[in-house]
Amino acid sequence: MAGGVPWRRLCHWGPWLVLSGLVLCGLVTLFATLLWAWPVHRSGGDGGGAIVHLAFLLLWVPTLLTPYLHAVFAGAGFVSVGWRPERSEEARLLPYCEKCQSFKPLRSHHCRQCQRCVLKMDHHCPWINACVGLRNRASFVAFLLLTPTAGLHSLCLLGSTLYQEFLAPVFLVPAAGGSNSTLVVEAAARYPFGVPAFLATLISFVVTLTAIPFMVLLGVNQLNGLLRNRTFIEAKIEAKAAERFRERPPRPTSPLPL
Repeated sequence: MAGGVPWRRLCHWGPWLVLSGLVLCGLVTLFATLLWAWPVHRSGGDGGGAIVHLAFLLLWVPTLLTPYLHAVFAGAGFVSVGWRPERSEEARLLPYCEKCQSFKPLRSHHCRQCQRCVLKMDHHCPWINACVGLRNRASFVAFLLLTPTAGLHSLCLLGSTLYQEFLAPVFLVPAAGGSNSTLVVEAAARYPFGVPAFLATLISFVVTLTAIPFMVLLGVNQLNGLLRNRTFIEAKIEAKAAERFRERPPRPTSPLPL
């Protein structure tokens, strides 16, 4: 159950795919950077580039995992079972949930997956196996906006690895003591870029390339909702009400008594 013990929310295909994708792409990008894209043992002296990229890659780990895990474990926040407002006049204005046996505060809705009423519910997200709502929407949006940036960084490093190992495997290095150039094989001679490395790099490249537009679309959608102060459910309700209004416009009434 998504609304149960927080750590059990990880026992679902959504968090499994997200965390597996982050670990796979992160590790492959890390090894590709250190061994092939900007290898620390490069004879041309460009090993410093690997250190810079390594620092950014290590920085992305807490930057992405912190908001994602907070969105999973914190949850959206639930209405207490049996809750009712202190004032009886307020109770008459609030809807009542028969399943939770409690009144629903404004902007809260009952989630069938979580089997609870969720505070300021936006939607139930399978990727975190929980609802997005009052307590975790900020961290959820932060994860959506930060992931494409990290993905672009990873995409550049993975693409550089594939380019150097297939399109430019041989580099020109100035010969010592003269102006002539000697053809040398760089990192590939020391750490062969075999079939397993190629498949891992290619799969990570495709996964990252596919995930970036998906995350951008979700992030823009969530950011638009925040700027308009609308949840996904409220936007659907407004759209449905506007459609019904167009289909059945109200009859004009005279301001004068007849």
